[in-house]
Amino acid sequence: MPKVELDPDLLAETAVRLQARIVARFPGSALGQRAGDLIELLASVRSRADDIARPMWPLRLLAGTLLVAVVGLLAALPWGLSGAGVDNTLQRIQFIESAVNDAVFLGAGLLFVWTLENRIKRRRALRLLHEIRSFAHVIDMLQLTKDPQRVPANRSRATPMSPPTAMDTYELGRYLDYCSELLSLAAKGAAIMAIRFDDPVVLGAVNEIEGLTNGLSRKIWQKLMIILTTDAGFDDDPEVPGLEARP
Repeated sequence: MPKVELDPDLLAETAVRLQARIVARFPGSALGQRAGDLIELLASVRSRADDIARPMWPLRLLAGTLLVAVVGLLAALPWGLSGAGVDNTLQRIQFIESAVNDAVFLGAGLLFVWTLENRIKRRRALRLLHEIRSFAHVIDMLQLTKDPQRVPANRSRATPMSPPTAMDTYELGRYLDYCSELLSLAAKGAAIMAIRFDDPVVLGAVNEIEGLTNGLSRKIWQKLMIILTTDAGFDDDPEVPGLEARP
């Protein structure tokens, strides 16, 4: 069975098309600018994920050297006891203690270097995932004040402190749908990191981001369902065929 996984190139292509759709419908909007940020973020995900997946050969060479030193020290211990002038019990005990201390010291260094590569990569991956998480919160802020109950038809109910809005019901629906798509693409970018770097901590952070974006998308779709029950549905929008059947 062929292996199926996310293609970073197709993901980036989808993000570029999405930005073009947003800019065409909402020129000069903050949402279009954030879509551009997503394109840059996905490009960063690809390059940084490839860099994280690449072996850190200097650290691996150092770990191999320490491993050889530990094994050589332990292997030389019997020879040292029999042929290095150790002729009484006290000297034997001192020799063994010294050899064990050296082996423990080298072993601790080996353990540190052996895990250092993974810790460095994990820190880089978590930093990138934090950027994706922050992007999701920015998109949530953009849709936060987009309330279906505050379309121009209901403007008479607004107060002087109400956020301004110039969208009709149809445009508001398109705006919210674009927000949902941006969140989905951001989550897919996080999934690429989990594919390239198999680490339980990173996988947990990716699952957290997926849970966050799914939760934010559910809030958006609650608003969309209100719009879809009105007369200004999406049925005639060529960009989203069959939207009325989306779950």
